Amino acid sequence: MSIYNILVQRKMIKEERFRKGPTRVREKARGWMWEAEYEVITNDDKMFVFYMWHHFFEDDGSNEWKPSIGEVRNKMYCQFVPCGGVRVSHSWHSSLVDGVYYTSKKGFFGYENRTYQDEVIKQIKNGEWETNPDIEMLL
Repeated sequence: MSIYNILVQRKMIKEERFRKGPTRVREKARGWMWEAEYEVITNDDKMFVFYMWHHFFEDDGSNEWKPSIGEVRNKMYCQFVPCGGVRVSHSWHSSLVDGVYYTSKKGFFGYENRTYQDEVIKQIKNGEWETNPDIEMLL
């Protein structure tokens, strides 16, 4: 389940808005590429940023055609998540373990930190994460 869907399901969203777009960006042989950036503020004032870059084949290029909000939400992915008072890359700092998202301030980018991600997952599974100041429960 996506982070956005979890936020909706748990009724955690206080505010949400488009920061950018949705905007038609580039024509393709059939359809158009669209871009959007979406911001979600939770009830506890944490900010999540989502991004969409998608080729809508059915876009005929007319001024009347645009994707629905539901289509945009279905195509967006989480770009930034809160961690330790700042926003960090979801893909480099988050782990999904047993249906719960956790974040690491140190992150998991680069080869050396991939082994650190394995260690973080191990700590989450055995409960040691609660004493590790680098690891936070996100959702």
